[in-house]
Amino acid sequence: MTLRPILAPVLVASLVLALAIACGVSEPPPTVPVAAPATVGALPLSPASEPSAALGAEPSAIAFPRDDGPHQALTEWWYYNGHLNDSAGSRYGFQLVVFKRQAPGGRSGYAGHVAVTNHQTGQFQYRQEISLPPPVTGPGEGFDVSTASVRAAGTAGNDVLSGATADYRIALSLKPGKPPALHGRNGYIGVAANEMSYYYSRTRLLTEGTLMDHGRTVPVTGEVWMDHQWGDFSLDGGGGWDWLGVQLSDGTDLMVSVIRNGAGEPVLTYGTLVGTQGEAEHLGQGRVRARATGQWASAKTGAVYPMGWVVEVADRGLELTVRPVVQDQELDTLDTIGRAYWEGEVRVAGAAGGNPVEGLGYVELTGYDRRQARGTAQGSGS
Repeated sequence: MTLRPILAPVLVASLVLALAIACGVSEPPPTVPVAAPATVGALPLSPASEPSAALGAEPSAIAFPRDDGPHQALTEWWYYNGHLNDSAGSRYGFQLVVFKRQAPGGRSGYAGHVAVTNHQTGQFQYRQEISLPPPVTGPGEGFDVSTASVRAAGTAGNDVLSGATADYRIALSLKPGKPPALHGRNGYIGVAANEMSYYYSRTRLLTEGTLMDHGRTVPVTGEVWMDHQWGDFSLDGGGGWDWLGVQLSDGTDLMVSVIRNGAGEPVLTYGTLVGTQGEAEHLGQGRVRARATGQWASAKTGAVYPMGWVVEVADRGLELTVRPVVQDQELDTLDTIGRAYWEGEVRVAGAAGGNPVEGLGYVELTGYDRRQARGTAQGSGS
C-alpha cells in the first residue's frame, strides 16, 4: 500500500474563513484558546467561493526576504517540526503551526496548533487555538503570526517560536543551516488535483531555547524543519496528501508528498532531495516511491492511519524505513478545523548510495477522519 493523502492544514484554513464570515465581526474579538475535553462543537465549514490558482498558470518568482512574510492569499501557513535534546540526553519532538485563511476584504482568521512528543514517557500532548487578527497588509519582509499561546515570527530563517500545551512549553530561537529549498522546479507546485501553491522549506534550522516539561524548564538544542506555503487554493473538493520530511545523518534532507483527489485516487507524487549545501533536486512523478508497512486505528476518532513506511528513491540509491516514535500522535482538531489528523515524529534508518544512514523526521496524515464538524467555536485539546 502506498502513502495516502492528508488534508489537515487546509481544513484549518477553511475553518478560520468560516469563523470570520459566520461571526460577522467588525472588530477582531480576543483569541479563543481551545481546551480539553471538547464540550461544544466546531465552527461550521462553508465552501470557499474564491477562485483557485489554475494548473499551468504562470507563477511569480519567489523572492527573499519578501516572501517570508504574509501574503494576500486565500490560504497560507507557517509550519515547523523539530527534534530537541537537553544536556541529560532527554529527547522531545514538537510541531508548531499557524494557519491563515483570508476572507474578502482582507479579514483573516488564524488557527494555531502546537504538539510535543516525549521520548522518555511516550506522552503526546497538543493544543489548538483560533483568533481573528487585523487584516493582512503583506507581503512584506518578515512575519509575526500568533494565536493565544502559539507564535512564529522572523525572517530569513532567523525565527522565534513559542507555544504551550497543558504540561509543556517551548521557547526557541532558530537560525538557518541551509538556504531555503524551493519545491517543484521553481517553488510552484500542485497542492490538489486542479490547484497550485507556492511552497518552500527551510529543512535544517539550528535551534536553541527552553522546554518546560511538567513544570521543569531545561535548556534544549536541536534541528527544525520549516514549511511556508500559500496561494489561492481551497481543497474544498476533499482529498489531501501524505507528507514526509526527514533529516538524515549524511546531511541530506528529503521531502515526499503524495496527493489524492476527493475519491482517494493519487493524482500527484513528488519530492525534494536537499543536499548538504542546500541544493534542491526535484523528484518528479515516478522517481520516489513509498509504501505503508502497517496501520494504526484511533480509539478516539475511529480513523485508521497507515503506520510505518518504506520510502525509496531508486536512482539515488536511497531506501529508508520509517517508524513512529509513538503510534498515537493524532490531533483531534474537529473543533477548530473539522477533522482529526496524524502529525507525528518518526525515526528513520536505511541506506543512501550504499552507505548506512539514520535520522529523524515528521509524517503528516490527514483525510482519514470522516466525521463532520460540530456547531460553533470551542473545542478539543490534549
